[in-house]
Formats: sequence, structure tokens, C-alpha cells
Amino acid sequence: MSRDDDHTPELKIQRKLVKFLRERGWHVEYMLANGFQCGIPDLYCFHKKYGPRWVEVKRPEGYSFTDRQRRKFPEWERAGIGIWILTAATDDQYKFLFGPPNWRMFWKPSHELPNVDAMIAELVEEEKRMKASEAEGKGPQYKLVPVSALPADGQVAATPTAHGNGNGKGADATSSETRQSENQDG
Repeated sequence: MSRDDDHTPELKIQRKLVKFLRERGWHVEYMLANGFQCGIPDLYCFHKKYGPRWVEVKRPEGYSFTDRQRRKFPEWERAGIGIWILTAATDDQYKFLFGPPNWRMFWKPSHELPNVDAMIAELVEEEKRMKASEAEGKGPQYKLVPVSALPADGQVAATPTAHGNGNGKGADATSSETRQSENQDG
């Protein structure tokens, strides 16, 4: 087994790319993730003439971003820190280092993280609307319960509040309909 056979495709590309860059005068540092720093690009590269570059190595096909990269790369972009993605140790890939940061070219809509703050704000607003509607007596209102409060079997029955019984007509309408039905039957 060769030395290349026991590593992931990205590590094979990374090793070749480091050699390629060093041959062209770049100082290259491997960045190793740990419990305190995750999501940073694979390589920190510096050239006396061209300056610094943060380089993330990806496979040409079937690549993905880690959760931490999905958070950190947009943060770095907002802070003005460029990230370049290279997929091979070739002259065509090397040219990317002399253009604008290219990591967004690899970004897919599925990489977007949900905006949890916006989701919570939306739920808070929905709860306010529900309470206002309930206070105005506009039909049955249901309360949101945390998932942890749901029954183990997953079966949830709708429980109307005092303003209604679940049929949208209020408690009095149901009792009136029930009385009409009983009178017709009896």
C-alpha cells in the first residue's frame, strides 16, 4: 500500500497542494482543528509578494462543509477575511489565489444554517397573535407545548381552551347543536 492509499481524498490533495505552493515561494502552515478552534480553513499560506491566503482544500466533487465552517466562513467574510478553496495542485487552481476569495462558488443553499433567532421571534409573535385572538373570543385557541411534554406514544389530541371545544363554534354552539340533534332523535 502506498502512502497515499491510507488517507482521505482531501488529504491527498492537500499534501500535493502544499508541495505545489512551497515550490512557488509560499510559506504554508497546516491548521489543525481541536476543541478550541474548529471551522478554520485547512491551510494558512503567505507569500512575500502576494500576502496571506486562508485556503480550504476540497474534493472537486462530493465536497461538503462542516457545521463549524458553515458558521465561521460567513463570519470571516463579514469581517473582511478571505477564504480560497482549491481542489487540486494545478496551475488552473493556483490562479484562483490571485482573484477574489472564491469559497462562495462552492456554497450551496443546503449549506445555509437556519436563523434560530428569527425562528424564535416568529414563534413569539405567533403566540402573541394567538393570545390576542383568544382574548377577543375568536374561536378555539390551542396552546403550544414543548416537545418534551408530548406523550411517549406521539399521539396528541387537540385540547380546546375555555373559548371553544375544537369545532370552531364555541362551547354554547355545540351544546345547542347537541340539544337540537337530541330533540330530533327523541
